[in-house]
Amino acid sequence: MKILVSAYACEPGKGSEPGVGWNWVKMVSHRNEVWVLTRRNNRERIEEELAKNPLPNVRFEYVDLPVWMAFWKRGQRGVRIYYYLWQYFALRHARRLSRDYKFDVGHHVTFVNDWIWTFFSLLSIPYVWGPIGSNPRTPWSLLESRRSCLFDLSRFVFQCMARLVDPLFWLSVIRAKKIILINGQSLNLAPFTWLARRKTLIEPAIGVEEDLQPAPFSEKDRTIFLFAGRFIPIKCPQVALDSFIKASKTNKNILLIMLGEGPLLSDLKARSREYEVSDRVKFIPWLPRDEALSLMNESDIFLFPSAEGAGMVVLEALALGKPVICLDLGGPGEFVNEACGIKVPIGDHARVIDRVSQALLRLSSDKHLRATLAQGARERSLHFVWRNKSELINSIYNEIAVNKPDSGGVA
Repeated sequence: MKILVSAYACEPGKGSEPGVGWNWVKMVSHRNEVWVLTRRNNRERIEEELAKNPLPNVRFEYVDLPVWMAFWKRGQRGVRIYYYLWQYFALRHARRLSRDYKFDVGHHVTFVNDWIWTFFSLLSIPYVWGPIGSNPRTPWSLLESRRSCLFDLSRFVFQCMARLVDPLFWLSVIRAKKIILINGQSLNLAPFTWLARRKTLIEPAIGVEEDLQPAPFSEKDRTIFLFAGRFIPIKCPQVALDSFIKASKTNKNILLIMLGEGPLLSDLKARSREYEVSDRVKFIPWLPRDEALSLMNESDIFLFPSAEGAGMVVLEALALGKPVICLDLGGPGEFVNEACGIKVPIGDHARVIDRVSQALLRLSSDKHLRATLAQGARERSLHFVWRNKSELINSIYNEIAVNKPDSGGVA
């Protein structure tokens, strides 16, 4: 089939949104001819990768706002507003392409965002919307400051209002032939719960490569725990550190590596000095993905008490055979089961810290359990390999093709 894909974020060799965009494009192209609309700042990385590993069925079309409309954007500042406006320019480009090619299906891939419209709602071709989703509300027991609580509440309320008041969002929900949500929480939000239950499926946005090779299991004396992620409230790095501090009072022979950067870094470093664990807590700034995976492979257990809705790094840890300690919440809570890690129930702050620290002590002292979970982690990761999404995608496209022609839409 001829497929038009919207992938605002799309870069090879990256994690998070860019990695999602790139890998979904690859999966769509396995059996289809694909045109991809993405941003111009992705062009250099894409062309470098295509020179080494061509995708013969894919053509990239680069779209951006005019400079005079985008001078205010700096890095992540204003990225969602920019993305909202980008949809209009992508729509213009998509209409031109649609005149030259008769697309069978449109597919919105990134942003993985369930509160901003997609330009496909104003095209006449049938389309798949997703994967889309958003982070759930972070339990306030995990947020240490009133400011963090207010920020998280404001984020959640703003996203709910955006879904309710934007007519283009409602049109996106109504016109979509299939909606792919990254977890079940979005299905309970308006207007999805009113309009989309019969055409929605749940599928994680993220996947994992089959060629990741776990290091051989070793029974070394010192147990290394790894946290990897931005140091922001929703990732709960302070929960990881506080739990380690408590566990280290019982077991001095454990080490915590915290890989990442963010506004909480100085507070985390100060806390490690205050509780005199600086010699057992190592902070490492962001690394290129291959180096980060190598560091993960050298660790024993992945500690990730995050409240986010996705969690690609968790799948990478599982693929490398690392048992995972996480919260029973969001994406990580869905990926991890008793065969590959320990999920900690949500409770008040002190109880969560106590439960996570007990999990740290349990895995650091029981090498047999650690070896069993390491094997289970690798097996669990095979449920989330990228190639499985190719089969899913084509089954959806075939379903849409059977039900053509599309009767709705705006030319």
